[in-house]
Amino acid sequence: MALVDSEAAFEQRLNEVVVDAPSKAALLANGIRTFSALAFSAGTPQSPPSDDTFRTFADSVLPAGYNMATYSALRRLHFEAATFVVAQLKQKVTGEGEEGRQKLPTIEKQARLADQKRRLTGIDIEGEIQPSYALIDAVNGMIETSSVL
Repeated sequence: MALVDSEAAFEQRLNEVVVDAPSKAALLANGIRTFSALAFSAGTPQSPPSDDTFRTFADSVLPAGYNMATYSALRRLHFEAATFVVAQLKQKVTGEGEEGRQKLPTIEKQARLADQKRRLTGIDIEGEIQPSYALIDAVNGMIETSSVL
């Protein structure tokens, strides 16, 4: 899983950029939970939406009566999402990066660990038992490439 598909990374950035709580909730309620979902929700990463198209998109996902600050924050988030998608595709095509592997965003690793601790009651995943970030990235690389490294 890359940054563009991480729900935890998207939610963290959404909280940093969009300050209006109802707008955040509206985006998530409309199924926009990742950068890739947002990048393709209005236009495509290679051809950004026109002002009218983006305004129509904003009107359909944001709560009625949103202000210009919320609109511009959504526009910024959309631009970042499209940029992340293009960067990820370029990296996959050129094979750049550490041995061609994508590293999971730190927030995604933390969210997965919290989920495991919640699901696996009775197992204390702390200290020596907690997997390192390098191990998590290695396993994620094996899953993405369908091969043992």
